[in-house]
Amino acid sequence: MLIVKDEIGYGISAEAVFYTDVKTDGAKVSQPADSSTIASSAIWSYWGDDNQEPVRMAEDIENCGVLSAGIDSKVRMAIGKGLEPYLLLSVNKGEEVLEHVIDAEIQDWLELNKSFQYSYSNIYNFLAYGWGATQIILNKKREKINRIAATDVYTARLEKREASTGIIRNMYLASDWSQINTYDPKTMRRIELLREGYELQELADSSSIFEFGVLHRILKNGRQYYPRAIWQAARAWVKVTRDVPEFKKALHKNSMNIKYVILIAESYWTRIHKGWGNYTPEKRKEIINDKYDEINKFLVGDINAGKTIMAGKYIDPFTKEAIADIEINVLDDKTKEGKFLPDSAAADKQILFSMFFNPAIWGGNLLGDGASGGAGSGSDIREAVAVQLMMMHVERALNLNVFDLVKKYNGWSKRLEIPMEYNVSTVNGNTAFLSKRTIIPRLVFRYKSELLTTLDTGGSTKTNTQ
Repeated sequence: MLIVKDEIGYGISAEAVFYTDVKTDGAKVSQPADSSTIASSAIWSYWGDDNQEPVRMAEDIENCGVLSAGIDSKVRMAIGKGLEPYLLLSVNKGEEVLEHVIDAEIQDWLELNKSFQYSYSNIYNFLAYGWGATQIILNKKREKINRIAATDVYTARLEKREASTGIIRNMYLASDWSQINTYDPKTMRRIELLREGYELQELADSSSIFEFGVLHRILKNGRQYYPRAIWQAARAWVKVTRDVPEFKKALHKNSMNIKYVILIAESYWTRIHKGWGNYTPEKRKEIINDKYDEINKFLVGDINAGKTIMAGKYIDPFTKEAIADIEINVLDDKTKEGKFLPDSAAADKQILFSMFFNPAIWGGNLLGDGASGGAGSGSDIREAVAVQLMMMHVERALNLNVFDLVKKYNGWSKRLEIPMEYNVSTVNGNTAFLSKRTIIPRLVFRYKSELLTTLDTGGSTKTNTQ
């Protein structure tokens, strides 16, 4: 039995696991007519004006370190140590009372479908691309959901909605959408979609095929097909973060890093070398190069730092000005100023803030601006992790929709949600009473996570089930 505190986990609502027979509905939820303005004869809706939006998104993610790490970190935090089945016995003042389920059929199914990898891939889709999809396979008798697989939504496009119902009937998969204009079953796959909100009924009513698709998305801001990932609100900052390293790389590759300019007066050679006028050009060049090498060796290198070179002057007989024999000018190094790094730090912050990700989790409160980007304290990290876990409820809930569908279709709920006696503790004054109560538990799935703790708890981490 586990007690889950609401301030650490994601609320106490178990609405996703309650099933009402939708066949008793007086009508199905209405959908607005398709308002897409994409001028395309294709049967699918374009993702972006040219149907290549996920290509650009993937390029941004893969080439922006802070964005890639932020997405991956949130995915890891969402799934923690993976999900497990529980019986929800009670909810008391924001605390779920759970009993872990040891059931061979359920555990075998979770292992067969690699539930950890599935959760990672599906939640990654939500965070990276704004929506997800799952392909489900029935067994040969059509009585069980045998397999689930997270669709790589980068390869997916949704069929245009029916004009009369507003329903999306199919999803199309292709490896390279830049080469596709019309449906070709040789190079594409068409997956029949279960209507959102009515998946269990449509699955039970189906009779001819074995593979279906389930969508995971929250429609908002009038987007009827592909919700935008939250990081895209900071897409202009992603460009800044990507451009700065490229600029710095080009600067180092193409700039000349010269520290000294050494000028030696022509009169120096004639005064030092009395036969200068009779030397051949080759002999003069050799003498000049030797002198420059001598000065260069004297000045450069760590062991020569701080050395002084002394040289004389002479009076020009015509201008009456003092002319230095040797003049050494030190050039300012423009590459040492950290130019554009404050811009990059600001961009990193804006990207993470748009994702609801606190960089204190990584040990950096404000990130590399040189002013206050140091590592956070243990309390900063601990509290940031706790808040982040609470905010991952949406991603977990969307991902668990499929498991709620499976438990109903495969009969796990019917088999395990049976009346049972549960010990209830009540307090009257200073006396505690233990009484039995008959309840019908609910089969739920929850994620387990490790939480940092303070030293006075006797350990560095504790397990939290959400």
